[in-house]
Amino acid sequence: MRLNRFLFLLICVSGEGVFSNQIEFTADRYETNLKTKTTVIEGNVELKYQSKVLNADKVTVLAESGAVEGVGEVSFIDEDLKFTAERAKFNIKNRLGKFWNSSLKSEKGLYLEGIEIERKTLNKFEAKNAKLSLCVDCPQSWSVTGSFVSLELEGYAEVHHALLQIKDLPVMYLPLFIFPVKSIRQSGFLIPDAAYSQELGFGVTLPYFWALRDDADLTSRYAYQDKGGHSLEKHLRYKYSERSFIDWKARGTLPSDLENVPKARFGLLGSERFQITPNIVQRW
Repeated sequence: MRLNRFLFLLICVSGEGVFSNQIEFTADRYETNLKTKTTVIEGNVELKYQSKVLNADKVTVLAESGAVEGVGEVSFIDEDLKFTAERAKFNIKNRLGKFWNSSLKSEKGLYLEGIEIERKTLNKFEAKNAKLSLCVDCPQSWSVTGSFVSLELEGYAEVHHALLQIKDLPVMYLPLFIFPVKSIRQSGFLIPDAAYSQELGFGVTLPYFWALRDDADLTSRYAYQDKGGHSLEKHLRYKYSERSFIDWKARGTLPSDLENVPKARFGLLGSERFQITPNIVQRW
């Protein structure tokens, strides 16, 4: 028979009073040791502390410290972060601790999985034998795996023995890979691209993204092809509104070995749209 709902008070004498430390839970059964102030909750456990929610097959709660240990299909939701794990041991008050055979997802698109994830501070995490991605639901999802990952939300990620992958295809190995983990756009180098064609030969492209401001950016691409020569491309985007924008692309290519092709070639491609009034649009 399932017990409906319990209110478990973490006994604590403080200026805020005892009710500031309430933990509410539902479960099939529970048992409390008054001497150690420890409660073991089992069977379809749902434990709530303020806005945090912990689900597991079994949860052990240490009243004085707020430490909890959950096993069996553990799920912990903390604002926009969701942890899933086979086992977790952390503090329900400060939300710091470890999760084993676990994954972490955020509503902003961050995905981290590993055999062990430790929450060092509210925004800093470390993971062993881990996989990290900021583009889980993108059409061309990318990820990076490594023996050790350290990341800070709205900061940077550091991946040791990093293997970059597009979908499940490995594309590059780096002993150490550092990149931003931020919700706002950041300037920096993008992932290089390599290609081969019968006409132009082997080529490599190195792109750099420059976040000029919230509504404008510039991407520079340097490319080299062993038959097509060196080239530099600039791509400027400015978005004034949903209906008004500028999109310009300029490209220049220096000497090549191709026959019947000018030694230097330049091109310009652009489009503009401005919504002057609800009924008048200027386009170019």
